[in-house]
Amino acid sequence: MSRRRAVITGIGPITCVGTGVENFWNGMLAEKSGIDNAAPMKLSARNQLAGTVSRVVPGAVNTEVVIALAGGNSVAAIITNASAKEMRLAQGKAAVAVFKASSVILAVAT
Repeated sequence: MSRRRAVITGIGPITCVGTGVENFWNGMLAEKSGIDNAAPMKLSARNQLAGTVSRVVPGAVNTEVVIALAGGNSVAAIITNASAKEMRLAQGKAAVAVFKASSVILAVAT
């Protein structure tokens, strides 16, 4: 096993590998990855509208996503093209519009 070194300064690291000097160092020694899929979670945003993606319109930077809701209404969101691609948004896919303050956030099952 090769020897690895790290320099830790300030009050300590806050990373996805570990928080605090000891946890971070143990994570590094264990070769822990900081990259993982997000687990399903509960949200503090109470306003959630579930529906089905009815339209995806990519633009130069952002994508417009329209979700058809029960009862014939719909809600639209503008998200980055990268997010639309990562979420694999397509017509007919189930999605949830999540409202917090003035933002609309989309969520899909993984």
